[in-house]
Amino acid sequence: MARTLRRADAADHPAGSPDGGVAGPPTTRRPPPSSPHRWAPEEYPSYEEHLAAIEAALRELAASGTPNLGIVTGTVPSYEAFAASELASPTDPALLPQYATILAARGRAVAWPPERPAACWCGSGRTYGECHGAE
Repeated sequence: MARTLRRADAADHPAGSPDGGVAGPPTTRRPPPSSPHRWAPEEYPSYEEHLAAIEAALRELAASGTPNLGIVTGTVPSYEAFAASELASPTDPALLPQYATILAARGRAVAWPPERPAACWCGSGRTYGECHGAE
């Protein structure tokens, strides 16, 4: 199974941690103003910076020898629904790895890094080599 990642997970879940990998927030745009859950501006100043931070963290983990890295893409509404189904708050840090694991088990994980001719993991429609895989 591929591992998943969020920006701060390299420190939160070191390689070989018992949770079987790191998990991340859905790689979606910020919730709409009506949403009760907002991203902290200092954590994710823009969607593009969020994606760049994910790529940088993945590269750092790969350089340290962490195997089986991957991306699991979810949505804020899906995560909120999952939290409600678990009778938990979406802000509970233990919930995100569970959500990512379930999505991965449902086939939503994409291995990282993608092959150069493959589409980029970010959903831009460009190849990985032309997008986040560009050096």
